[in-house]
Amino acid sequence: MKRKTISLVFSLLLSGILLFYLFSRIEFSRFQQILTSLFWPFLLAYIIIAFLASLFRTWRYQLLLKPRTTRTRDFLLVTLIRNLFVDLLPARLGSLSYVYLTNRSLSFPFQAAASSFLLAFLFDFLTLTPFLVIAILWVGLEQTPLASSYLILISVVFLGVVFFVFSQLAKILHILTLFFSQIEQSSKIRNRAKLHQAIFVIREKIEATAKELDRTKNNHNSWWIFILSLIIRALKYLSLYFLLSALLQPQLFSSFSLNFWTTILAITGAELTSILPIKGIAGFGTWEAAWALSLNLMGYNAELAIISGLGLHLITNLYEYSLGILAMLILALRSNPRIHSN
Repeated sequence: MKRKTISLVFSLLLSGILLFYLFSRIEFSRFQQILTSLFWPFLLAYIIIAFLASLFRTWRYQLLLKPRTTRTRDFLLVTLIRNLFVDLLPARLGSLSYVYLTNRSLSFPFQAAASSFLLAFLFDFLTLTPFLVIAILWVGLEQTPLASSYLILISVVFLGVVFFVFSQLAKILHILTLFFSQIEQSSKIRNRAKLHQAIFVIREKIEATAKELDRTKNNHNSWWIFILSLIIRALKYLSLYFLLSALLQPQLFSSFSLNFWTTILAITGAELTSILPIKGIAGFGTWEAAWALSLNLMGYNAELAIISGLGLHLITNLYEYSLGILAMLILALRSNPRIHSN
């Protein structure tokens, strides 16, 4: 409990310090002007495309869980709640809410929920590299060829690591099962009943998830799931580009020249903060600072970089939190879902 309190206080301080610094670099009236002058057609486009991305994400989860099925509207609620929590906790721990809700609220077996979560998580990372490499080639190769070449190399190596984990995931889980099995048989652990029981449960869950992964990968077309994941990522980037365009109209910023691929690089830089063990509360402060730094390194002025990051993160959080809270209320009041096996 003490560690959690310290972590919470540190996150609050980090958010406060970074936000204070960012707001000190701009005129607050300018930020207010941006928020009150949103271009509504583009804002509506953001909402529609972002919701469409959630529908595709729901469809992908359902495909990974086949032959078990449930009502699409119930699964959409879980996806919206997952979107709420995904960046709320450090190191993307909030995304684990999907496993909990799928298991507890929708009554899917734990191993099925965990297996679909792991595969979706890895597919999300597999689809990052293609967009990132194209963005680097589009934005930076002519201006800073050496730095861009290094970034491309890092991206390709990252893709290789993720692909290796994806292809060997079941084996990795089998190794973890053997590891916990050996710990479970230790005499020191056997003498501590509660700890022994906890390790036994963990081993069983990992073993069941490994078997479910083998079944899922044998019964599904990985290329189709990959294409679906590419669509989800493309919709995410497109929705945020429309939101950015709604915020930064040309008449408000004479230097406004953020194209789609520049936006991808800035989003990637900002989202890297979500994997940190410590970050600002709900990412506030750390997300905006990383976004501003990314744009600043690409030559954009500080005002554009800071205001765009503050506005983008505020509106996306309002959208996701509103839908997530509404989804939680509906999920709590709905009738019990029925799971069918084909």
